[in-house]
Amino acid sequence: TSQRSSHRANAPLKSYISWRLVVNMEWYWAAVLYAVLCKLYIFLGMPKLEERRVVKAVMKCAPIMLLIAVVAAQMKRDYTSVLADSPGLRQKQVRLFWGLVFSCIGDAYLVFPGFFLIGVVAFGIAQAIYVALFGGGLGLFFAAESNEVISGLAIASVATLVMIYTLPKVGKVMIVPFIVYGCLISLMVWSAVVRLQREPSDENVVGAVGACMFFTSDLLLAVNKWRIQIPYAQVLIMLTYYTGQLFIAGSVLGSL
Repeated sequence: TSQRSSHRANAPLKSYISWRLVVNMEWYWAAVLYAVLCKLYIFLGMPKLEERRVVKAVMKCAPIMLLIAVVAAQMKRDYTSVLADSPGLRQKQVRLFWGLVFSCIGDAYLVFPGFFLIGVVAFGIAQAIYVALFGGGLGLFFAAESNEVISGLAIASVATLVMIYTLPKVGKVMIVPFIVYGCLISLMVWSAVVRLQREPSDENVVGAVGACMFFTSDLLLAVNKWRIQIPYAQVLIMLTYYTGQLFIAGSVLGSL
């Protein structure tokens, strides 16, 4: 009888270990394939498919679509997994999924001339979702401690300087969306950094690094588009963007 009860007690642990190995292997191979897809777009699709925009859009979105597929697969698996009763994890997965979906929509629209504003709106929605993913929001302002306020001021200062530098060249139609988007992505980065300050962990380090990489990508894009031509700008923009998205996804998927 004692052996049977011991076997039953160990069953959930064995189930968790088996499930965890599957998730880790799935994430490892997804990251490898993600890197290959990113390299294909940056060094093949981006410079050579300027006139074939539909193909270019598909190649550009392919890495993010892969992340969406991985998140969707893990969400489906979690319905019957040993972690299915974790509402916090489930909520993070849902938010990550929709953040990636709107990012993918933004990626696609930015490829086509005349659709830049729609792309910015889509990415703005993605940033708002990522703010929620990292546990940020308006409450963050009222509950922030002194070290968190300092990090917020540092992020806001960088964003403000870039806005002041680029706004004179931004068209009238884009001024309000540009400022709103700048505020949203700044809040997203701050949310990720505050989460790391409050709960130091490997996953939160990955999330904060990913948020900062995304932030860097958009800073480079703004300066390059409206102010000065940065050498290898498109490569730098896409490398930091793709790395940021991978790390943000990893901060959730790696915490399973």
